Amino acid sequence: MTDLLDSVTQLTQTHKKTVYTVDGFEIHDRPALLDQLKDAVFGGMERTGGVGSKVKLPVSEAAVDLHELIDQQIAEAWAAATGKIPGVMTPKQMLTEWARVVRPESVVVVTHPEQYEKWDEQKARMVPFVIRAREEFLPDALAQHWVTMIEDFLNPERTAGIKAPCIHCGATKVPRRKDGETVISDALVFRRDRDTDRTLDARCLNCGTVWPPTQFEFLARAIGLTVNVAPQEED
Repeated sequence: MTDLLDSVTQLTQTHKKTVYTVDGFEIHDRPALLDQLKDAVFGGMERTGGVGSKVKLPVSEAAVDLHELIDQQIAEAWAAATGKIPGVMTPKQMLTEWARVVRPESVVVVTHPEQYEKWDEQKARMVPFVIRAREEFLPDALAQHWVTMIEDFLNPERTAGIKAPCIHCGATKVPRRKDGETVISDALVFRRDRDTDRTLDARCLNCGTVWPPTQFEFLARAIGLTVNVAPQEED
């Protein structure tokens, strides 16, 4: 249960975080991840200089969607383990109680929305519809899944575009979703560690082919140039 409790601590309490710098590493206090996600959605209260304050708008649709998804999944897991109906308890309170009562070998079922399209005869076009798809986790894996989703949102994976076509599929650009909109990115990218900025690998976002650092020279020769790593907008 140690992994489960560690993940729940990160989600619900102020905790220690190791931050790597050019001078080594430092240990900082980090707010609960659920609090950080809530702040990302609502932005807190903004002082206006006069009497009172105003609420900031959500920063992005992605923040709102992730906040709602994790709150819903926590409620689902908690209700299944306790047999109670969600009421006035906060997600942090439900998560803390769930971690105390859930059995480590239990299979926890949560849901997430998936969007599909179907043909509408009256409108003579494809129309979207959403279903709640089921996922199964062991408790420690589910808690770590929530940690990973929030950390990936708050501190996105760093990439740098390679201005060359993929040697496997030939793609040069790919569409991706960001903040509810479709943007175009380089297909071939270097992936970098969030904390150290160390290059982890090169990969094609179109076909999924991955080249580890030991193959960087091969990749450079294959695309016929000295690889020029241009900074790309972070996801």
